[in-house]
Formats: sequence, C-alpha cells, structure tokens
Amino acid sequence: MKHKPEAITPLFCVALLIFGTPGAGAQSADNTLKGPHASVKTSFESVVSRLDPNGHFYAYLSTEQALTKMDETLEGLISMAKNGTKAVGGGLMDNPFMAPIVEGVLGVVEPAFRKSGVAEISGVGMSSLALEEDLWRSKMFVHHIPGKGSGLIWDMFGEQPHTLNVLSLAPDNTAALMHSDLDVKRVIDWADTVFEEMLGGESIMANAPPQLQDILDSFGNEAGFLMTLDSENKMTLPGFMFDREEDLQLDGVAFALLMRVNDDSLMKMLGDVMGGGFGAPAGTKVGDVTIHSIPLPIPLPIKMDLSPCYFQVGDYMVLSSAESLAKRIAEAHAGKGRLADDADFKALTKGLSLKANGIYYADPQATEWGLEINELGLNKLEGGLAKVYEIYKKSMQQGVGMVSLFKVEKDGLLIEGNSTVNPYGGNIVHSIAGVGVAVASSLNDLQQSGLFEDLGGFGGPPAPGGEPDFDLADVPPNLPRVDLPKLPGGDITVTMRVNPTSADSAGHTRTETGVGDISDLYFYSSGAFSFDEIRIGKNYNSVVPNDSTESDDLIFYEGFDYEHGSELTEQGGWYEGGRITRRSDNYTVRQGSLNYSGLPRTGNHGYAASSETMSGIARYIPPELLKNNGGKIFASFLLQPEGELHEGIHEGYFVLCLGTDKGKEVNFGKGGESKVATKEHYVSELEGGHKRISSGVPCEIEKTTLIVLEIINP
Repeated sequence: MKHKPEAITPLFCVALLIFGTPGAGAQSADNTLKGPHASVKTSFESVVSRLDPNGHFYAYLSTEQALTKMDETLEGLISMAKNGTKAVGGGLMDNPFMAPIVEGVLGVVEPAFRKSGVAEISGVGMSSLALEEDLWRSKMFVHHIPGKGSGLIWDMFGEQPHTLNVLSLAPDNTAALMHSDLDVKRVIDWADTVFEEMLGGESIMANAPPQLQDILDSFGNEAGFLMTLDSENKMTLPGFMFDREEDLQLDGVAFALLMRVNDDSLMKMLGDVMGGGFGAPAGTKVGDVTIHSIPLPIPLPIKMDLSPCYFQVGDYMVLSSAESLAKRIAEAHAGKGRLADDADFKALTKGLSLKANGIYYADPQATEWGLEINELGLNKLEGGLAKVYEIYKKSMQQGVGMVSLFKVEKDGLLIEGNSTVNPYGGNIVHSIAGVGVAVASSLNDLQQSGLFEDLGGFGGPPAPGGEPDFDLADVPPNLPRVDLPKLPGGDITVTMRVNPTSADSAGHTRTETGVGDISDLYFYSSGAFSFDEIRIGKNYNSVVPNDSTESDDLIFYEGFDYEHGSELTEQGGWYEGGRITRRSDNYTVRQGSLNYSGLPRTGNHGYAASSETMSGIARYIPPELLKNNGGKIFASFLLQPEGELHEGIHEGYFVLCLGTDKGKEVNFGKGGESKVATKEHYVSELEGGHKRISSGVPCEIEKTTLIVLEIINP
C-alpha cells in the first residue's frame, strides 16, 4: 500500500468517537488505585481493569442506579398512562384521541427496552493513552451485571472474539473496512418477541415466506463493507453536479459488500435472478473464483470503474462495484496483495490482538478522499459557518488513520483500537465542528431552497433593521450589486425525421422544458457504427441538399476529410467528452463516405468499434449559432450499424446527443437497454434511455440512414 493514511469525514469522526482507537503494546503501570473504601459496591474494579491508566483520558461511570431509575420511571409512565393519577382524574388511555397513540408507543418502547439488555449495563469506562508520538490507544468497556447479559446488545454480535477471516480478503489498497459478526436470527427473535407482546401473541415470522428461512439458514452471521481507492485511475464527476464549469477528478473508488455464508444457496438464488430463472450467467475465472457480471440498467453520469459483479470466495459471498476489485479480492484470498501483510497496516495495529468480533479500519487516504468530497459541497459556506468549516478542515488535513476492534467478553463489550490522533483530545472539538457544519449547511440549503418563503424562512421575516436567520456574505459598502446574467432559453423542441423525402415528411416531435441551452454535440456509443455527413443549417434544404452546390444557409459541415485510420480526437475540433464517456480511442476515421441516395458526400467517414465501456466524442457548439438564427436550426447526419446489432455493453447503443449548459441531454439514434422494447429502432430519448420515442424505422446492419432534426431552442 503506497499511500499515507488520511483525515476522516464527519461520519468517520462520529465512528471514531463511538468506537475509539486503541494502542499497540501496553505500557507498564500501577493499576492499583488508592482512595477511601466505597460503601456501595459498583463495577468500578471490573471496568478499570480493562482500561489504560496514566494517559490523557480516563473515565468511569456507574450506570446501575441510573438505569434502575430509568426502568422505574418507564414503568411509572406506563402506569400513569393506563391508570392516571388522582390529580388528573383518569388515565391517558381513557382519552379516545390519545389512547391509540399511547398504546402504540408504549407497546413498542417498553418491551423493546426490557429485552434490549440496556438495563443490564452496570458501568462504562473509557481511556486514551499515547503509545508513541503519533500512535494513540483508546478503549471503551461496557460492563453488564454478573450473571446477566441476556439482552440483545450482549449476544447479537457473536459469542467470543475469533480470527477475522475477512482480513484475508481485503486487498492492500483497502481504504476503509467495516465488518462485524451479526446474529440476524437473534435480532429477528428479539423483534418477534417485542411485536408478539405488542400484537397480543401474533408472530411476525409465522407469516414469513419459506424463502426467508432459507436465506437466514444460509447466512453465516457476518457482514461488512470494504472500500478501495486508486490514485492512478481517477474517477470524473461532471462539473454541473456541483455548479462548476470544469469536471472534477478524484481517486477512483470501488466498494464491496461481504457476507459470510454457510453454503451456496444465496449464490444460486442470485444466479437464478440474474439468469432469468436459467441459472447464473457464465462468469470469469480468477484462480478458483468465478466472477459473474451484473449489467447496469442505465448509464451513469460519473466516469469511473463501474462494472458490478458478484461471486463467492471461500465462505464469503461478495457484491462488488467493479470487476477489478473482485479480481484483487480473489488474489488476496490466494495470498497475494493482502491488507494484513501491508507495512502501514501492521504499524497501525501494533500491539493489538486481531481476534475480535468486528473491525473498523480507515486509512488516511480515505479521510483525505472524504475531505475532498466535503469540499465539493461545503467550500462555499459563508459567515460563521465558513469559520467553523475551516476548523474542521484543518483537523482533517492532519492525516488520520485508525483501526477499532469490537470484542464480546464474558462480562461485557470491549472496543479498543489504535489511531494516529487522540480521539478524546482536540479531535472531539473538530468532530463536533464537523457535525455542526453538516447540520448548519443542511439548514442553510433548506433556507435557500425557497420552501419556507411563505413563512419568512425558518425564523420568520427579520424585523426592520434586524439580522437575518443565517450569516450572509459581507458586502463592502458603496459597491453596486451585480446580478449574474441569465442564460437565454431553457426549453428545447426537436422534430426527428428518419429518411425524409421533404421538409413535410412525417416524424415525431418532443419538447423538453427547463433543460437549458444547447452547448455541445456528442456521439455516445457502445455498439459498432459508422457516421458521416454532419450538417447544421438555417433550413431543411441547407442540411439535405439535392446537389453538390454549397448553400449559403449551411452553418456547419463535417465530412471527415481526415487521414484514414487516425483517431478522431486527433482531428478537427473533436475531443473525448460527454457525461458518461470513459474512452474515445475506438472512434477512428475510415476510408470513403457512407452512401445515401441523392445526398452529396465528401471526404471519409467516422467509425466507432463496439465497446464494453461507455465511449464518446464531442464538438463544442457556439451559443451564437442558435442566437443568430432566431433560436431555430436544422441538423442532419448519417448513421449505419456495423458488425452485430446489440453487441456491446447496454445492448450496443449509439446516439448523437445534444448536450445543454445545464448538463441535460437529448439523444437521437439506436437506443440500448430499456423497459421500452424499441432498441431495434431509431429513437429519440433523454439520458439513460428515459422517455424513449420510436421512429418506427428499424436499425439494419450496413444500411445507411439519414436523420434530420428540426431544433427550436429560443
């Protein structure tokens, strides 16, 4: 693993506070604590025997009396609700409006609390100790009353610590790992018991389908989540998602869900679903592991390694977001490139016994990545929020790595771990700041959304001369207010005609409102196809000329008069682009023009090979093109399917796309996967195949088709 550990996101911070971070080798210290003899016996000695004294933080709280009081208080509230008091003269249950509400709440809360095991907690202790300059041990122990510990919280996470076999699956580029024992049957039994009391003896599981019991029998009582980051293979986020002009690049991310299983029943169930009842589709072999692909229903706007798959490796069933991660997990299982063998991981887990019931691990790279994600949404905060965010951001830039282990012991639950920061020191303030930023930012977004305008915002309209509800940017005095220019238009109406013989030929018209103004022209594809003779003009005749004379109304022409065999992105104004594009090297120039009767042609033509990833090229369209022509233009182009129809990811689609300055798309060509059965026809559709309209004209291999678009975008 060639990265350093990083800082943690607010969510990681909360996990850090909950799980703590223990240390490596324990320092020798006198654990005998002096003081007067306690007249009331507590769990103090049992709890502190699990902690590290002489550190920066050391705390104990006896909860036995408090929880007993809570139990008594809950019973008192129930009695009051049912029977009332002398002062009230009757119970809430006598009120026809309140009775069903009270009965429903108490019917769940009381048995849930009683069966949870929370009332059996007798004490809680925490400690933090610096083992080295940048390595901290933290511990938290939750003790239960001797002879008890039968509630849900004591046995839903397994029986005793064991070897964490999941570490044999984690590749050495793992950035985050969260995995735990989980006795699902125990949780269901607890819920069933609670609802049996609530429903008068009726069991939930009694009406459950038999397939659910099969799933529970196959589940091996372990589940978790794994995330990897790849700094060499970046993912691209469209800038429009974050109100930015440029697309954004972050380290490539892949993730997997892991589940221990007792047999292959779950794999067979999933295989039947994926194979339409005919068993699992053929997979790719990596050693003794067979990886089965899961097709994406629609293309996504994010350029990343996204090739979902599922497989079983050893005793674990895995759902992965990328086949590349699946292969690394399979290799780790075979002993190659494991996280457990990585030098940084060994340094972070120094002195810890990795026998546990659960693990939470965060590499510093994950926290840095999380900070970058936060930056996308929080870097525009203003006023006091901006100052709080700077505190949070500064703490996250330290580079935080941590590992926490959850262990079930005979008299309680132990959480211990190591961290590169002191989780109970200044990091608490930074974590609280992170949570505060997240909450305040959400409230600010709601305020700005206009949802509360009728109420004058959250706090009502400010009084004359008063302060607004939220901090706003300070505007220097005596400067004129500058309003951002509004983009013209926003609605697009397109009439699509396929193989027309005149401007009056039949076609179909679609209108998309609020999508913005046309800014780019793309070709998106996964199927093999040729394309040629792209024309944009002021009228129909300018884009469908009947002779070789160039019309004065022709605005743009592309005849692909480039060197045969060259990549198209090396020619003219073409470049790799588009919301979902992941490659463009399959777009090349081929010899000669496509043949369409009566249409003059020049140069060569473009060709795209079929692909198992989304590919595309783009041309920029100046805004003046529409503005100077009254918001109406015509466009024409030739398409010809090649190779095998539907070959390529998502059923081999290829479309010409009109992209807008708001990141919206309207596509024209051969559609791909969709619930609408028109993938064999030339269609118009929105991004992802939505709102597809068929032209009724079939796509035929090596048969050239002329498509003419009448575009209105005022």
